[in-house]
Amino acid sequence: MMGSQETKTDMLVLDEGFPKRVFNTSLFFMAMIALCSTSFRSFQISYSVLIGCAISLGLCRLQWWTVQQFFQRGNPSGKQFFALINLLKYFVLCVIFYIMFSYLQVHVIAFLVGLSLVPMVLSSKMLGIVFVNYLDSSQGSQTKGVRN
Repeated sequence: MMGSQETKTDMLVLDEGFPKRVFNTSLFFMAMIALCSTSFRSFQISYSVLIGCAISLGLCRLQWWTVQQFFQRGNPSGKQFFALINLLKYFVLCVIFYIMFSYLQVHVIAFLVGLSLVPMVLSSKMLGIVFVNYLDSSQGSQTKGVRN
């Protein structure tokens, strides 16, 4: 019974290099999406995808940095710092969206495709880790965890 409890809790174990691998994979997909978007021969679609990807990657990096700062500080002001950074993030996003939609001709669908890049990569990597660890535990494999 104890073995089944251990496999349930160890199903999703992330190492320290996971955010960097997500960022690198997202950069790779950003380049692939940018190359594919040029096939539409529309500059508007290309820069809309790139703007969405850049915002998505920037938000991913900012969120990882704030989480690291929150856990490294270890003092009670860490929660205030975390809340302040998150509030500032939304204010800056509002300014970026206002400038982007008022001064640029942005293709909304292409922008949303670019914006959904990092969440798609993150969720697919996490699902892959869970799936492989589940298969390893059901097959009785001796390996501990998977490194994506």
